[in-house]
Amino acid sequence: MAKHRPRKPRPARGLPPRDPVYDAETERIRRELEADCIRLDALLIEKKAEAAERARIKALAQQAQAESEADTGDADLWY
Repeated sequence: MAKHRPRKPRPARGLPPRDPVYDAETERIRRELEADCIRLDALLIEKKAEAAERARIKALAQQAQAESEADTGDADLWY
């Protein structure tokens, strides 16, 4: 005799009713998250600008050092 298959669960008949307190809390958290993301994006832009400025200053210093060594013909013998 064939085995009887268990019934498949029926699909849900729609979403449960929305809870206004839950929706308000979700919206509050969403606003906080968006504000944090905006703040972090601004901080990241600032940090990248500072790093670019440091790299520019370092490149200028290296260029000036290379030019001064080329002018005098003396390399730093201690390195």
